[in-house]
Amino acid sequence: RGAEPSREAALLPTAADQPQSDLYVVSTSDGPPKAITQDGAYESCPRWSPDGTMIAFHTNAGGANRIWVARADGTLLHRSRAADEQSYPVWAPNTGSVAAANQQRSEIDFYNVAPDGGLTKREGLADMPRGFVPTGWSPDGSQIAGTAAGALWFYQVASRTFDRLMPGSQPTWLSRGRRLIFASEGRLILLDVPSRYMREILAVPDVYLDSPILSADDRQLYFSRNVPESNLWLATLR
Repeated sequence: RGAEPSREAALLPTAADQPQSDLYVVSTSDGPPKAITQDGAYESCPRWSPDGTMIAFHTNAGGANRIWVARADGTLLHRSRAADEQSYPVWAPNTGSVAAANQQRSEIDFYNVAPDGGLTKREGLADMPRGFVPTGWSPDGSQIAGTAAGALWFYQVASRTFDRLMPGSQPTWLSRGRRLIFASEGRLILLDVPSRYMREILAVPDVYLDSPILSADDRQLYFSRNVPESNLWLATLR
């Protein structure tokens, strides 16, 4: 995840199964949402840079998914020019790099990010687990956490290898980098990474919890919930 500014958060209001969606920035205290994109494309997976100045996301504008970078005020800056499709960007802790999943080549692509948002490709890491979705770069820069095939995976930056941890999804780092929170079977779990000790922190009967995200100061936890619901209707036949 990218660290979030204290009073703002990126918001994607359109459901994932829709053919078109736009990206907005909305204040968590007050004020109307501000559109970053307003087009016929599908924008998704917005991530704040750790310093709160930029947002990375993927979009199929132009016909295939690419990584784009925008300023926090909504100004679009630059896009990647890779030949393959890329998605799910995550920021390095120093805001100087972005990693993204390249599902066509089964690799993670790395970009240097200039202060003006310019993207320069560095290298790709082959042999990525099939369907791997990166969700967060650890605060110490040593690991990228993500999900593949219903399990948590870590990419070790120094050794350029992947490690499978345990069943779960959507891991998000706490700011000190030792612990993370992830979703498992509708519950939210806290994991101490070095010791692998974990404990349940939130579960609600008959409610499926997913996609946890922490604020930059670890004081607020956001998540989605899926509540089963049905309605009865009375029709008059004529």
